[in-house]
Amino acid sequence: MILLLLFLLYVLLVPYLEKHQRTRDFKHKEKLVNRYILPFVNKEDLILDVGSGSGSISKILNAEPLDVVDLHEVGIPPTIFDGKNIPYADHTFDVVLSISVLHHTQDQKKLLEELKRVSKDKIIIFEDVPDSFIDSCLCRIHSLSAYGRCSECFHTTNEWYRIFNYHGLRINKVLDVPRSYSLLYPVKRKMFILNK
Repeated sequence: MILLLLFLLYVLLVPYLEKHQRTRDFKHKEKLVNRYILPFVNKEDLILDVGSGSGSISKILNAEPLDVVDLHEVGIPPTIFDGKNIPYADHTFDVVLSISVLHHTQDQKKLLEELKRVSKDKIIIFEDVPDSFIDSCLCRIHSLSAYGRCSECFHTTNEWYRIFNYHGLRINKVLDVPRSYSLLYPVKRKMFILNK
């Protein structure tokens, strides 16, 4: 009974906690970029940040922000798109980022093909992976968030490998992101460095 009450309390508080966490977003994202993304990009790379959210990562990397709605709090407003058809020509960007976006996307196949199409070669994908029972429960809770409800859009690490293989994407490197990345949502995460 106590676990059920804690679970319900957590579900009710998640939207408030997410909003609170966004106020500390920039410093948090700066650490993420420095540790995980900068080693895989060059200063002169033209970068597209798909699902740019608050704009923090786009601003830090001087990337082109792209999103389905304008939630930016820093940097320039994103180019708005329909979530399926990226409004850029083939092979426009040296690096395409998708950070915690695909699990909010109903048509992942279409968006992955678009990421591949606008990229010259490198795609960096950062995703929650429900590889354990606890992670699966956390992903289910997260699927209730306001950012796009899609409980079937979370995939285990092995499922992501199959999905990337299906789309003809080579996995160059896979990094484990510690649960401490977000204390409010301590799910297992992976960052996939992919090449066409």
